[in-house]
Amino acid sequence: MSGLLLGILLGLAASACWGVADFLARGVTRTYGDLETLFGVLVVGLIGVALYTIPSGVHAVHAPDRLLLLVTALLAMFGYAALYRALKVGVLSVVSPIAAANAIIPVVLALIVLGERPLPWQYGGISCVMGGVMLLSLGKGVHLPDLSPANPLANPRVQRGIAPALLCAVLFGMSLFGMKLSVDRLDPDSVALWVRVLGVMALLVWLLAAQRLTLPPRGCRMTLLAAGALDAAAFVFFCQALTHTFLSLVAPVSSTIPLFTVALARVFLRERLGPVQQMGLALTVGGIALVAIV
Repeated sequence: MSGLLLGILLGLAASACWGVADFLARGVTRTYGDLETLFGVLVVGLIGVALYTIPSGVHAVHAPDRLLLLVTALLAMFGYAALYRALKVGVLSVVSPIAAANAIIPVVLALIVLGERPLPWQYGGISCVMGGVMLLSLGKGVHLPDLSPANPLANPRVQRGIAPALLCAVLFGMSLFGMKLSVDRLDPDSVALWVRVLGVMALLVWLLAAQRLTLPPRGCRMTLLAAGALDAAAFVFFCQALTHTFLSLVAPVSSTIPLFTVALARVFLRERLGPVQQMGLALTVGGIALVAIV
């Protein structure tokens, strides 16, 4: 299997794991709290990454790389916090496309700063994937009785989710670029572990300072375990994908989370795809195919 194809498949695997994890965690945020849910997911994820990484050895982090890892971990943690806040207070059909736009930042930075040069048709594939993700996100999620089709942005609940979703897109997009820089200096598994360790420590301090550290309710624990395990797998898959191909190709592919949340809604909620979503699905799949062509 070529490095490009393996990188694309790993990016898709990361996207699938993140999509299912978000689908599971979203309901928990409403009963347990956004930061509390995030802490549970990250702790479970840390255990999962550690069990996977430590047996094969963890690379020590030298002084020049410590600041990069710390900044990357904090960007990822605050990006997660913004996403979980948006999921709790906002509307999924609005939050999802805004948060998925995080791929724009690492793609632009990879092209400008790292000098990555995908093939001409891969540029078209990148655009198709990101456009398809936006279209896929339209029309799904929670349907509110007072959500006016004529002016949905006037709904207070929609408005509450926009700002944290935008913050998530910016912070998480920058953290993906930081992970690429870190993977170039360390091995991908060590990056996944150290980013998770530092993120959990920072969130623990935050929760202790706010006196919000509590045990999850019994009904939420299995869901948190599943979401945490999936999130850990996504982190490992993404870091591994960065060693096989360009960040500018992995980032948009790994942002296809709505592709999997739409599939979950179809299976479990019996939701059907509207015409716009069908167009988005075709664009996304076609874009991934273009990206994967060498």
